[in-house]
Amino acid sequence: MTQRLFASIQITRAATQDELAALETAIGDLPPSYRTFAETYGTGRTNDLLLIFMPFSCPSGTFEDRGRGLTDVLDDFVAHWIADGGRLGDLDCLEPYDEESVGVAARYNELVFFATSENGESFCWLRTDDRFAFYTLDRAFLSVRYGGDDLLAMIGDMQTDKVKRLLGTGYEPLPSSFVGLR
Repeated sequence: MTQRLFASIQITRAATQDELAALETAIGDLPPSYRTFAETYGTGRTNDLLLIFMPFSCPSGTFEDRGRGLTDVLDDFVAHWIADGGRLGDLDCLEPYDEESVGVAARYNELVFFATSENGESFCWLRTDDRFAFYTLDRAFLSVRYGGDDLLAMIGDMQTDKVKRLLGTGYEPLPSSFVGLR
């Protein structure tokens, strides 16, 4: 699996099962593909762009701290949007980019943020009855893009032309690399 996902790999610290269990106790169930990523790769720069939060303290903070910070920013944005007469899911407020993202705005308070890009996009998952769905929110929370049901597949898609669907037309396929952070 490691060679299929990344052509270049440098791992410095992966999450332990105990750390993942503690995170799960704190925030609820974790997607199996996130668990696999955290146990296999850990903290680092994915595809030269993504920083996926880990359950242990990293240079960028912990999963809970980073996720809570993004949740607070989104809550503030939504409160201001509604106070100004806007509606969730409308143009420029968690607007769905694709059919799979319709309805995400109505459940914005259930999103679990797990990563950011160096360009400001936020990545989150949403739990439904039988699965986890992954989404990308642009840096200003204006739109929502569906990333799929598997984090590892989404990371692989970013290494192809599918990146345009996930991050926008200004992107080219991202490098197939993982560089661990110290």
